[in-house]
Amino acid sequence: MGLEKGKLLKKIKKLQQTADSYSDIGLEEAARLYAAKVQELLIQNKLNMADVDRAILAFEDPFGEEKGRNDDMTEGRRLLWAERFAGIISRSHFCNIILNTSEGSIIFVGRDSDREVAIYMFVYLSRVMINALTMERKKLKIAERAMFKAWKAGENLTVVNGDYKTKGFKLAFYTGFIDAIKARYEKQKEKYSSDTALIRANNEVKEWMASQFDLVPVRASKRRTHQNNLGKSLGNMHGQNANLSTQGVKSDCKQQGLIG
Repeated sequence: MGLEKGKLLKKIKKLQQTADSYSDIGLEEAARLYAAKVQELLIQNKLNMADVDRAILAFEDPFGEEKGRNDDMTEGRRLLWAERFAGIISRSHFCNIILNTSEGSIIFVGRDSDREVAIYMFVYLSRVMINALTMERKKLKIAERAMFKAWKAGENLTVVNGDYKTKGFKLAFYTGFIDAIKARYEKQKEKYSSDTALIRANNEVKEWMASQFDLVPVRASKRRTHQNNLGKSLGNMHGQNANLSTQGVKSDCKQQGLIG
């Protein structure tokens, strides 16, 4: 957007805001004068207010892309749970992802403010999940030691489920956690399913991606099912209790996300 056009659009927006302000306090005559000036400028420049709002947003909060990483990711190694988690979180904050399979990296795509929130939530929730897994393993290990001490002393035993030591426990825990987060985001989105502004925001991301990148679909690896019920139930419990607030993002962030 050129400088002169940018000034014009901001002028129209300012005039409309002034007209609305006068109308709100009952000064209808002043409101009509400002509204008339807005219409004059719109007609002269073959615009409408929707065009103005979109153009200002594109100028002040442009689309872009940025890598997102969490504590469990390493260069050159794909993590299927991380890819799935990033996709869920990005789409819940009006972004999307691109997978660079050669590097094993996840690239978040969206407006600057939305992308900042999506990456923050991806890193934060991944860290919460990984820390919760470590904590549950320690608790189960302590309980198991207590069980053996009781057994040696001839006391009644409280049997500890040893599934936490099996290979599938970690991935089952991650699956349960991510499933819970996905369900919570979807419940939030149900409230806004018919909101045309939000639908347009999601479509704009897809359109921008299509215009900027020569994307090749990535073959999704078959998602493994994890039968470790202990891990999945514990992960789900922590996912239900995880904080979805975006208040940790810097305060001047103007994100459009549903969760706040």
